Order: sequence, then C-alpha cells, then structure tokens
Amino acid sequence: MLPLGGEIAAEIEAALSTPGTVLARLDPLLAQLAGRLAHGLGFALLRGLPLPPEPAVLLGLLGSRMGRPVHAPPPAGRPTASGTPSPATRCCCSAARRWR
Repeated sequence: MLPLGGEIAAEIEAALSTPGTVLARLDPLLAQLAGRLAHGLGFALLRGLPLPPEPAVLLGLLGSRMGRPVHAPPPAGRPTASGTPSPATRCCCSAARRWR
C-alpha cells in the first residue's frame, strides 16, 4: 500500500483541473509505484487517491506520468464466432475454481 497524503492528493486535483501542473511530490511516488508493478506482485493499492467525476481522466494522468501508452488487445473471454468462451477464459476459470 502506498499512502498518498493530503499534499499529493492536492497536487493530483490541481493537475486534473489545470493540465501542465508540476507534480513534484507525485512523480517520485509514481516511480516507486512503477517499480512495484514491474518487479513486485504486479499491483499496488494507492490509499487516499481522490476520485474525480471522470475516473478515466485520473487514470490517464497517472499512467502518462509512469510510462508510455500501450494499446491492449481486446479482452479475453469474449465469445468466439462459435459462441463459446475462448480457451484463455476457460483456463482462468478453472484456475480460479482451484484456488477457492
């Protein structure tokens, strides 16, 4: 868990309302987050993250400060032309049942 604190939350809110705002406190935290994502468990909890009316804008801001955009393939699990779930979805479902 990475606690943000009031100063970083205020920086984020300022950046959301005024693009181009300097994020002197947030950038080091995002570097730490990127390290945890790349070399840790692959996820992290950001405690104290403000929730704007458009969460996608916030995620775009955070992501743009951590690296370069990558276009992801369509989500797995969509039915194939035959109407059955993809093999990847079946594999994930069976693994999830095993860990219950």
